[in-house]
Amino acid sequence: MPHSQVTARQQENVSILDFSRDLDTSSYEGAFRAYNEAMRGKVTALALNFSHTDYINSTGVALLITLVETAVDAKCTVYAVGLNKHYQHMFGMVGLSEKLIIVANEAELFSNSKNTP
Repeated sequence: MPHSQVTARQQENVSILDFSRDLDTSSYEGAFRAYNEAMRGKVTALALNFSHTDYINSTGVALLITLVETAVDAKCTVYAVGLNKHYQHMFGMVGLSEKLIIVANEAELFSNSKNTP
């Protein structure tokens, strides 16, 4: 089974982690590598982009909890981009929605991030 890809990019003061396909055990190493790359420099916000994510299993949820808590501890505002209704509900059940801002797309992300200190 091919490993899930996680890539980092930066736009303005926002670092974006793009998750492809499934978020599971195979995503762990790549996600933290991308996170460390994304957090270099002056970053005030971290966006987790789920626009191309099909499936998140329990290991993927645990990974996301760790990434979100790490970013919040680093004083970053965290966004979830492109999260479908099922995963929005799941994020609420595990408490992630209390620690991040859910936005529909990158246009909404950048509109919100300009208004966040």
